[in-house]
Amino acid sequence: MKKSRYIVAFFFVVNTFTAVGQVPDAKEVINRVMEYYKNVHEYHITMNFNLFRGKDGKKSSQFYQGFMEKKGTFHKNTVGQTQVFQFKDHRMILDKAKKTIQFSNEGHKDHKDGFGGLNALFENYNQVKIASMNDAYWICEFSLKNQQFTQMQYDKVVLHIHKERYNISKQLLYFAAKVPFSENGKQVLDYGRMEITIKEDTKREIKRSKISDYLILDGQQHIAKPPYQHYEVKQLSK
Repeated sequence: MKKSRYIVAFFFVVNTFTAVGQVPDAKEVINRVMEYYKNVHEYHITMNFNLFRGKDGKKSSQFYQGFMEKKGTFHKNTVGQTQVFQFKDHRMILDKAKKTIQFSNEGHKDHKDGFGGLNALFENYNQVKIASMNDAYWICEFSLKNQQFTQMQYDKVVLHIHKERYNISKQLLYFAAKVPFSENGKQVLDYGRMEITIKEDTKREIKRSKISDYLILDGQQHIAKPPYQHYEVKQLSK
């Protein structure tokens, strides 16, 4: 299965909870999560992706890692051979497998919300429940509003959120349609669940790059710089 199918951009006003032990509304919690990621200046995040067969499957059928970095207005997301860069005024996708570089001359709106558009969660999903776990985490569960809306990959999303810092520690994504799994050398279709555990390091030094490290942008001329001089360069569609 291709990793790119499962990359989701998820990660992403503050209200005071008046009563001790009171369970807040999920929207309040998500607002605080977005505020946290928007305001933190620098981090390095390791994401461990585990794909399970079946909605309640226990055995991982695929594992891989991804990384997210932020330093000021600079963001970098890496999964496999694909890197997505967000600079102050540009967005760029570097695909080493396809040997392509795609870019736009506009900042990407998702990062204005902190971590990649969590605000859009309530546009497509209903809050099912929110619960407290071990007095350390909020567990927020959401279900797809329109189960017939097949363009959405997931019909259920569950987030584990630290109560103290309001950063995300785990995401559970339940596929809305059957996806291929390997079984005895053959491909079979079944429902699946992606679990993403998230480890954050705010003390690690982040190297901030510039789009000029990769491309020469001169009017209508867009040229990739070494060692990417043989890559195809094209603009991202809006």
